[in-house]
Formats: sequence, C-alpha cells, structure tokens
Amino acid sequence: MSKKLLLVDDENRILQLEKVLFTKNGYDVVTASDGDGALKAAVAERPDLVVLDIEMPGKDGYATLMEMRGHEALKNTPVIIMSGLTEDVYHGISGSLGTVAHINKPFAPDVLLAKVREIIGE
Repeated sequence: MSKKLLLVDDENRILQLEKVLFTKNGYDVVTASDGDGALKAAVAERPDLVVLDIEMPGKDGYATLMEMRGHEALKNTPVIIMSGLTEDVYHGISGSLGTVAHINKPFAPDVLLAKVREIIGE
C-alpha cells in the first residue's frame, strides 16, 4: 500500500512539481492550496506526511499546523515545512512547533524526496 502525502502550497506550479515528483516515486498525493483546504483534506485523507508552505492567503502554514496538532487524529502526523522564509528564526519556529524538517524554497527535488523517504519510507 502506497504512503499518502498531503502537499499544501498556494503556488500552483510548486504543487504540480511536487505532485509529479511524488507520484512518479510511488506515493499517493492529495493537494490543497490554503490552510482551510489543508485541514479538511488532512481530516478526510489521513496522510502519512504533510508538506506545508508557511505563506498562504488566509490561514498561514503555522496556524494550520497548530490546528492540526489540536486534532486527535492528526496530532502525530509528520509535517515538513517548505518555505521561502529561509531565515534561522523561521527554522526555529518550525522546530518549536514539532515539524520534522524545514526545507527552503527554492528546493531541490531530490533533497525533498530523500527527506520524505527518510521520514516515512516507500
């Protein structure tokens, strides 16, 4: 059975690149373009891992992550933050919120894929 990923980003080209990368490598992929959509998808789909952008319209990635952590079924779901906010302070915030990694944009697809494999396999 394939592992399921939830990819969340408001930039469609990033979402499509990630979707192709992970689909070609055997993962089931669900996408969302904002925080509310991410929460709905996470509750409905129960992904094995979430790749989450920070800067999105409406509910940002950190607010989305905190809501996920408050949901019993999602509180232990591994989350990778992938963001253009590359300063150390954002890496620190991501870590303090219990993420498994903070990957900077622009990102190297092989680095993202390797990190996902390290965390959940497949």
